[in-house]
Amino acid sequence: MIKKTIGLIVVITGILILLSNFDVISFGDVSGLIFSLGIVIIGIVGMIEKRKFDLILFTFAVLGSLYFLSNLGILSKDVLDLLLFPIIVISIGLSLIFSCTKKSFSNKSNTSYVAIFGGVEDKNISDEYVSSEVVTVFGGAEVDYRKIKIKGNKAYIEVTVIFGGATIFVPDDVKVTVKGIPIFGGVDNKAISNDKAKKELIVNYTTIFGGLDIVN
Repeated sequence: MIKKTIGLIVVITGILILLSNFDVISFGDVSGLIFSLGIVIIGIVGMIEKRKFDLILFTFAVLGSLYFLSNLGILSKDVLDLLLFPIIVISIGLSLIFSCTKKSFSNKSNTSYVAIFGGVEDKNISDEYVSSEVVTVFGGAEVDYRKIKIKGNKAYIEVTVIFGGATIFVPDDVKVTVKGIPIFGGVDNKAISNDKAKKELIVNYTTIFGGLDIVN
């Protein structure tokens, strides 16, 4: 889902740049529209992924929509400035009051974990594990993969950490390959890899002002 979201944002970016090249909109408008649409998409896709209403994700969608209308000139920037900060503060406060870390077990071969201004804690025990996504934005995630059995020869964990943290527990009976890009973030890989194993678990990560721990 994360890759599809990024792909959708890239497509929209291309369309907006095309409109800018034909002077339909200005380049300044393009950057603002891309940013605001990105926020809206993150909010909507996040709620679809979680399959339920989420206050923070809904706030992302609302704020992104307001910013989008402002860039189109439909909503004045003065009104936007009056609404923006109070909505953010209220949303964060309500999230801190009502949110809690979710502890769960999963036996699915494909899973997705999203923690935005909150926490996720899960233990995956799938006997036919294929792939999963772990995303934290101002949140934390702890996912235990030590009991998984990999289907085929390779399996994947996609981790994105933005202003947050994540801890990934991996099995010690597989080859563990870690790849990624830390951007003002850190990755601490303490996992023991069994390089002679026939099955490989590939961890792809992106950390932006966040931290990722990989352990057995």
